[in-house]
Amino acid sequence: MSSGFWLILALRNCGSYLIVDNGEKSDVILVPLGRLQPGYEKAFNLLRSGYGNHIVAEVAAVKQFGKPVPELAQDYFAQQADLTGKIDVCVIRLSAPESTQAAECIAKLKPRSVLIVTNEFQTRRALKSFSHDLPQYQWSVTPVQPPRPRPLQWWKNKRMALVIYMEWCRFLWWELVGQ
Repeated sequence: MSSGFWLILALRNCGSYLIVDNGEKSDVILVPLGRLQPGYEKAFNLLRSGYGNHIVAEVAAVKQFGKPVPELAQDYFAQQADLTGKIDVCVIRLSAPESTQAAECIAKLKPRSVLIVTNEFQTRRALKSFSHDLPQYQWSVTPVQPPRPRPLQWWKNKRMALVIYMEWCRFLWWELVGQ
């Protein structure tokens, strides 16, 4: 077959390749930095459904609207009365590696397994990087968004095309340089 055929096939499926959904019941549910409300809501639902015993929510050590983001996060999590004591805020400094900082927060809970909740196009990179950096845990991942029909027709949506392009750049950077 011609190289053009393989190129078209690869481009057609490049968005779908980034998405991994192998979520399993785990000791801890990790919501990586930057997932905001939809990621937390999904983590709450997973915790309530028995997919974990505890949530570790990463938040940046920055201020927003004049308040430290960790405080805003604590206030938001306090609204989940049925989850009191089951959500830890993990403060992440943007100048240090995320997985190293997450390891400190996760280790306090002494888990064997961790379920990552992140955006759909970041699932493959998150799974690979956390598995590589913290091999002592069994990792699984699930996207925040509900499943989309496959193959994704990303070329018809400018925003989706940009997101996929940016995530491929991050993924390839991690594969080629970041390890």
